[in-house]
Amino acid sequence: MRNPEELDALCLAIRNKKGVPPTEELLAIATEEFDQFCRAVPDEIPQLPPHELVEPLWSFGWLLYELSWSLTPSVQAGYEALDENAARPSVEATKQIALLADIARDLPWPEYAPRALGALRSQALAHSKRDTEAGLLRAWTFHEDAHELYANYRENHKGNSRYEKALDEVMIQLWLAQTGTSCRTIEQTVGRWAESVRDEEFEPHDEDRLMQQMFDRLWNGVSFGEEALRVAAEIDATHHLAHEVTREDLALATAYRNPGIMTARAALLLLPLSQAMQSLGRLAPRGYADWPAARGALLQRMRDSYKEIEKPVVDDRGEPVDLVADHQRSVVQIRLNLALVAPNTELASKLDFAECVTRTRLDDAAVQSLSEWLATPQGTRRNDANVIGSATMPSYLTGVEAMRAAHDVPSGYRAWRRQWFELDRYATEQGRRALVDQVLGDAD
Repeated sequence: MRNPEELDALCLAIRNKKGVPPTEELLAIATEEFDQFCRAVPDEIPQLPPHELVEPLWSFGWLLYELSWSLTPSVQAGYEALDENAARPSVEATKQIALLADIARDLPWPEYAPRALGALRSQALAHSKRDTEAGLLRAWTFHEDAHELYANYRENHKGNSRYEKALDEVMIQLWLAQTGTSCRTIEQTVGRWAESVRDEEFEPHDEDRLMQQMFDRLWNGVSFGEEALRVAAEIDATHHLAHEVTREDLALATAYRNPGIMTARAALLLLPLSQAMQSLGRLAPRGYADWPAARGALLQRMRDSYKEIEKPVVDDRGEPVDLVADHQRSVVQIRLNLALVAPNTELASKLDFAECVTRTRLDDAAVQSLSEWLATPQGTRRNDANVIGSATMPSYLTGVEAMRAAHDVPSGYRAWRRQWFELDRYATEQGRRALVDQVLGDAD
């Protein structure tokens, strides 16, 4: 059995992408260490692990976290639609992540390897990337497994600040992943609706059922994201967020940014869905007198989450830490989405990485500026406008227009879609333009 220092060194190598052994070697190490822990279990299993296994378990949990997460980029979105050769790396990575997740579940005294729960997060994300209804359902199963285990482990360690903090740090990522799956579900379903109906994966009458399912999951997704932000704030107040990941610290000073982005994104996606729910005659969510009140609360929750993205962050030398490129793109997407569903609203920003984010009033000029920024290539990655620029589900389109009408600007959305077709996530696919034009019709 490797000592904690050896395991910690592997974890840092994987995280920093320096001197990383081949994946097969790392998987062999994980399997070998797991076997060693199993062999160390006495015939009569005690409630607590032997003293000499406590720190190795802690470090091994970290290894499962880092190794499983390092494999997720190898899972390509929508890989089940690819041919066998193109899909093979994604299929293999998904199997490897499943192996690590099973080790995390079956590990003796798993509550003493708190970061191992991250392997279940990776497994859920890998299945959500299948971009199929079956894949998303599997992802939700793994999210629920992780949440149940977290609650059990947290209860076992009640009053032990070291393990409570470690579990909460991992749970920030688990809640964030659940919010991400909530968003991915609607992005896939709403953005690919035209193809799904064309290919007879769904019938048009399935739309109402799916809209209600998506609304319920996304409503919970906003709450998951808010919970991640709350726990990050608690860790910050009690322990302080770290500047680098170590065996004792996982939550970084930038811990507010991703949850802020995902929560704001989820709240914005809900707004057109809420219009669809109202048109279907569903009651407003519990605690709200009517749907307009619920939408007003969603807009405020979006604003509160957005503030967390812009919260100042400094490094260990006191220097500002700028948003990474992915987060800059997300900020522009969020502001554009808000400008399109709630035109002429105001959202102040202290950011200045681009002129378009400095505009407080989100009017037509802001829409033009934000769209132009997204249409301009940033590095090698092509930008898009997310769901607002890709939706082909009719009830979502009418939900956007109902939102705009509530802000006294009923028209303009479909014209924007035609003008900025290049911001459709699937714009480069053959035949996509014709499908989008057919869905948008002649209105607007």
